[in-house]
Amino acid sequence: MKGAQFPKCSRRRAQLLFSLFVSCCVGMVVVWEVFRFTNRSLDQVEDYLLVARRDLKGGHRVTLQDLSLVPESNWHVERSADALTDADLEFVGRRLIADISGGTLFTRSLFKPPESKATWGAKVPKGFRAYALCVETVLPVQAKDRVDLVHSEKRSAAQVAEDLLVLGVRPCEGGREVILAARPKDVELVEKARQTGKLTIVIRNPADKKRNRHRKKTNPAKVIIWNEE
Repeated sequence: MKGAQFPKCSRRRAQLLFSLFVSCCVGMVVVWEVFRFTNRSLDQVEDYLLVARRDLKGGHRVTLQDLSLVPESNWHVERSADALTDADLEFVGRRLIADISGGTLFTRSLFKPPESKATWGAKVPKGFRAYALCVETVLPVQAKDRVDLVHSEKRSAAQVAEDLLVLGVRPCEGGREVILAARPKDVELVEKARQTGKLTIVIRNPADKKRNRHRKKTNPAKVIIWNEE
C-alpha cells in the first residue's frame, strides 16, 4: 500500500510558508546585526585632538593650516581637561599667549581671551558726537571727506556748520545717510536748521581754513567706516 500523498496545493502552500518563515528569520538576523553594528559604531566614536603642526610664536593668530587632527586613541600622553578637539574649532583665529613647539596639544589656556569689541561711544573721536543726517545729494560723499552744511529757507541760504568730518555713508530713504563727527554745538545748530528748512551738504577741500578762525582746529584721528549696501 502506497504512503498517503498530500494534494499538490497543500505541498505548495507548505513550501510557501516555509520560504516565508526562512525569509523572516534571515530578515531578523540582518536587522539584529545592523542594530549591533550601529550601536558599536556610536560607542566607538572618538574625539580628534587639535595639535600644532609646527612651531608657533606667541601672539600668532592660529589658522587651520597650523592644526593637525590626531585621533585620541593615537595620543599616548595624558590628555588635559581643557584640551581642544575638533568640536572646538571656534578657537581658530584666536591668538596664542606664548610660544609653542610643533606637536603641542592645544588647550584653552594657551589662547588669549577673545578680543572685546569697542562700543560706539569708544569709536567716536574725543570731544565729538556721531551725527546722522539723511540728505538728497548726487555728490560722491564718502568716509574721510570734509563737508559743510548749508541751510536754505525760501529765498535765503546760510552755512550752519563747516569742516565736518564724514565718518561713513549708507543708504537711507530718499537719499544717503551721512554720519558726521560734529561738536555738540554744531549738532544743536544743525538740528534747529533741519526743522525749519532744507539742509544741503557740500564737499570742501580739506586744506581750506575755516572762516570762524577763533575756534580751535581739530583733526579727529579715529574714523568709523560703514559699508554702503
